[in-house]
Amino acid sequence: MKKNQMTMAVIAFLAGAGTIFAVIVIFDIDLVKWANCSAPFADPIDRESALCRR
Repeated sequence: MKKNQMTMAVIAFLAGAGTIFAVIVIFDIDLVKWANCSAPFADPIDRESALCRR
């Protein structure tokens, strides 16, 4: 049973890493800019920073 749990954990980790890779490399999304400018939780002051204007 322990071997199956470890296998599932490795598969889940690789799926998460693959998703992050796809977001950054394939779709060319700047996660820092998204977090500061577009995310629902972004501070209104940060949305007007130089990072968001470029």
